[in-house]
Amino acid sequence: MIIVFPFGKPFPGGSAIYLDILLDIVNRIVTEPITIISEAIDEKLIARKNYSNRLMYVPVQKYFIRKRTPLKPLFLALQVISLAYKIFKYSRHNEIIWIHSAFFIKNTPLAFILKYIKRFKRLNIVIDMRDPAIPSNRIRALKCFDRFVVCSEELRKNAIAEGIAEDCVQFIPVPVNDIAHSEFPVCSDVKNKYGIKNRYVYNSNGINERKSFNELYDAWRGLIDAGYVVDLVISGNAVGDVARYSECNGDKGAFVYTGSLDHREVLSLIRCADLVPNPSKIEALPRMSIEACLLNRPVLLPGYISKFAKLDGRFLWDNDHAITKMIDLLGSGNTPNLDFSDYKVERVQSLYKKTITDLIA
Repeated sequence: MIIVFPFGKPFPGGSAIYLDILLDIVNRIVTEPITIISEAIDEKLIARKNYSNRLMYVPVQKYFIRKRTPLKPLFLALQVISLAYKIFKYSRHNEIIWIHSAFFIKNTPLAFILKYIKRFKRLNIVIDMRDPAIPSNRIRALKCFDRFVVCSEELRKNAIAEGIAEDCVQFIPVPVNDIAHSEFPVCSDVKNKYGIKNRYVYNSNGINERKSFNELYDAWRGLIDAGYVVDLVISGNAVGDVARYSECNGDKGAFVYTGSLDHREVLSLIRCADLVPNPSKIEALPRMSIEACLLNRPVLLPGYISKFAKLDGRFLWDNDHAITKMIDLLGSGNTPNLDFSDYKVERVQSLYKKTITDLIA
């Protein structure tokens, strides 16, 4: 079996958790060797697993660049060709290829190439979609593959509406651990560790325009201008200049960037936060927001997600009224009442197991 992360690396707290669960299931029920093809991999994750010599990691050349330049299409084409070649080289006839990345869907040339590799080697290809929405033309381009794993009911209905057979679309939700009764360090220790001096707003999506960081930063600056003493604490990857966001630090609040943290540290920061807002518009069902709800923290949630859309509007992020809503919820202890029982890790594991077992059969 081959597991593919086409572009980027599976980051801790997000894709790495899916990879962790998927590898555990694969290791138990697949007897043949396991190959991971990716731009980069979490070596700590692999090191702590007992795979002996069964797992092989195949890196993909890092041609891909995220900034817009005239050469970007060329670099992207090279990346697609490199990835397709690695899949062709390392796959065996009748093997399962599990492609895990929404970015793959945005590169239909790769889908076109894989269609012919699939025919030649008789591969069973699974597309694991982790995006809130995929354009209809992208879904139609992927009809030739064997199975589609989606993380939202909306995407499942969309895929079926575009002509993909219902029994080929499997809904596997975001996996969530039971964290409500977990033990965490006291909040004073957490704040001292990261130099947080005041009440704080927390977000673990990093400094990333794609996840609407600028909207969050501007809303926090609005809190400061309104006279509130509150810090903004950000974890995750930084795309851009971190230093410029700290230039305005003063007595009324500070910008604190922690860098990438392991999942346990993120949970500690969520648990002690006075507010966990999520303005991102590209989430299928954000783990950070789910975990904040499970830890009974005040949240602002993306309203376009159906599970959140029917909530009281004060819990939904709105750029035009973000400052007012943040003031209303900051440190209030008010949390929306949501049921995440279907998202337990055990259920996600059983769904992955069934999907892989069906493909093997």
